[in-house]
Amino acid sequence: MNRPLLILSGRETPETLTAMEQAVVQRCRDDGWDCLVIPHLYHLSESSPLWEELASRPGRGVLFCWLHPRPAQWLLQRHGIAQQGFSIFNLGGFTDAGSAFAAACDAVQESAPRERAGGGIVAPGRVERFQEPVGRRWYPVADGSRCTHCRHCLQFCLFGVYELDAEGKVAVRNPDNCKPGCPACSRICPQSAIMFPLYDKDAAIAGAPGQLVTLDADARDAMAGRSPWPARPPFDDLDELVEQLDRRMQRRP
Repeated sequence: MNRPLLILSGRETPETLTAMEQAVVQRCRDDGWDCLVIPHLYHLSESSPLWEELASRPGRGVLFCWLHPRPAQWLLQRHGIAQQGFSIFNLGGFTDAGSAFAAACDAVQESAPRERAGGGIVAPGRVERFQEPVGRRWYPVADGSRCTHCRHCLQFCLFGVYELDAEGKVAVRNPDNCKPGCPACSRICPQSAIMFPLYDKDAAIAGAPGQLVTLDADARDAMAGRSPWPARPPFDDLDELVEQLDRRMQRRP
């Protein structure tokens, strides 16, 4: 039987699922879905074997994660994972496991009851848990459908996150060089192509559906040819505090 597949990317780790995450997995399993439970998608390391594992899972199914669908989609594509046949949902958009399960069934055009044509009962699906130590990460995710490779981010970023690939296109080559908490490059992208999925101060920067990032004033002037790029990114308050601490540490004997 070609079972639908649920991939659930937990808020924390596969062994510490929240009650809602556990309920979603249970509902899908009982209805005959195979389930793959993985750590938080955004925090997986660049070399994680899970990327290849996900790429090897073709077919119809659903990915539930704690990211908006657009950054989740482009995060997967950056690792060579196509989403044909898969639907992506933000678990944060559901109030309970029942509504999440109903959305999953609608996405794969499955009826929720386990009784199928001919009176047969579908056996419960398998649950696999992919456990891997993960650390918290912070880096940009680029929307390839919006990026025009204008190179503003490449010129603007001080930390070497962006480089040109063999075709002369801008790519996120050194994601872990990014300064934690800094979303500045997203504010200078004229196409709202740069997302920081965990940024909770601006839903547009986090990649929320239907929202565009408000450009930084310096960026608007620069793109209009009225001023050069600022000397450094306009860090948020948290980043400014880190900068002050760094300066104080440097002054110590």
